[in-house]
Amino acid sequence: MQKKKNLKLFYLGFFTLGFIIPIFDPLYPYFSKNFNVGFDKIGLVFFTGSLTAIISMIIAGRLSDKVSFRKMFLWSFVISFVGFAVFSIFHNFIGLIVTVIIVNVGLNIFWPAAYANIYHDYNDNYSTMLVKLERFYCLATVLGPLLISLLLYLNLSPRFIFIFLLLMFIFIFFKFYKGYRFRISNISEHINTNEAHNEKIINYDQDQENLSRDSKQLKNKKVKLYKKLHNFFTPTVIVVNVSLALFAGVNTGTSAWLTTYFTSFNIPVSFSSIFVAIYWFSAFIGLQILSKIMHKLSEEKILFYGGILSLVSLVCFSFIDLIYLKILFLMLVGISVAGIYPLCGAITIRENPRSAGTSSGFSIAMGLVGGLIVSPVMGFVAQYLSKSYVPYVLIILSLLGTIMSAILFKININKNKSCIKM
Repeated sequence: MQKKKNLKLFYLGFFTLGFIIPIFDPLYPYFSKNFNVGFDKIGLVFFTGSLTAIISMIIAGRLSDKVSFRKMFLWSFVISFVGFAVFSIFHNFIGLIVTVIIVNVGLNIFWPAAYANIYHDYNDNYSTMLVKLERFYCLATVLGPLLISLLLYLNLSPRFIFIFLLLMFIFIFFKFYKGYRFRISNISEHINTNEAHNEKIINYDQDQENLSRDSKQLKNKKVKLYKKLHNFFTPTVIVVNVSLALFAGVNTGTSAWLTTYFTSFNIPVSFSSIFVAIYWFSAFIGLQILSKIMHKLSEEKILFYGGILSLVSLVCFSFIDLIYLKILFLMLVGISVAGIYPLCGAITIRENPRSAGTSSGFSIAMGLVGGLIVSPVMGFVAQYLSKSYVPYVLIILSLLGTIMSAILFKININKNKSCIKM
C-alpha cells in the first residue's frame, strides 16, 4: 500500500520537474533582449547550470545509497524553492545566474533518489516503471512552454510564472512530508533477489596475512577502490552513458534553442514557444509507444533504432524550408529520443544493482553532460555564425550518439552469445 502511495508522489514529483525544467528554454530571446546580454552569455549561464547539475547529481546519487530518501526529497524541494525565490525578487541577469545555479542543485537531488527508490520498490520491472515516470515528466513539459507563450502574448512578465513555482514547491514539500515513507529493509531484499549479479560482490584477498596491520588495511582500501571502479565501469556502462550524453544533447539543444532558431524565420517567441510544447508532447507520444514495445525489444535495440530515426529526422528538419514540414520532423525527433534517461538509467542500474543510487546519479549526470556541451556551443553558433545553423550541431550529436548505440547493441549481442554458450 505504501509503495503505491510513494509511486503517486513520484508521479507528482516528475510532473513538477517536467513543468519546471523547460520553463527557461523558450525565454532565451527574452533574457537576451530584456537583460541586454548576448546569446553567448546566455549559453554560458546555462553551461554553468548544467555543470552544477552534474556535480549535484553525482553527489546526490552517492548520498542516495547512504542517506534516507525522505531527507533527499525534502531538501530538494527546499533548495529549489530558494532558487526560484531569488529570481522572483531579483528579476535581472545576476538573479538569473543565481537562480539557475541554485535550482540545478535542488532539482537534481530529487531525480537519482527517485530512480533508486523505484529500483528497490519495483525490482522486477523497474525499467518499465522508470518509463512511466518519464511519461508524467514529458506530459508536464507541454504546459510550461504554452504558459510562457500565453504570458508573452499578453505582454505579461514571466516573473508571474516563478512566483507560481514557489507555491508549487510549498505544495509538493508538504505532500511528501506527510505522505512519503520508505522501508530500508527493501534494499537488502531486492538485492538478494538478483542472483545474476551476486558475483559482483567484492571479496577481499586473503594473501595479505604476512603484512603488518596498517599496510594491510591500506592495501585493502586500494584493492577495494580498484575493484569498485572496475566493477562499476563496465564496457556497457561506459558506452551507454556516452550515448546518453550525446542524445541528451540533442534533446536539450532542440528544446532550449528552438525559439532562438525560429527567430531566423521572423517567428516571434510567443508563437514559437508552441513549437516547444509540440516537441515535448511528441516525446510523450514516444514514451507511450515505448511502453508498448519494451516487452518485445531490448533497451539496446530501442536506443539504436531511435538514434537512426533522430538522425534522419534532424537532417530533414534542417534542409526543408516549409515550416509545417519542419514541425512534422521536429515531432519525429521528440519521439525518437523519448525515454533516453529511463532506458540508459535502467541499463546502468542493471550492471550495478548494489549501488542503485550511485548508478542513477552517474547516469543522469552523464545525460546532463549533453546539456553542458550543447549550451555554450549553441550560444556561440547563434551569436557569431547564424541562428539557422543551430540544427547542424544537433545532427553531429545525433550521428555520434547513433554510432555509440550501435556499439552498445553489438556488446549486448556478444554478451547474449556468451551467456548461451555457458
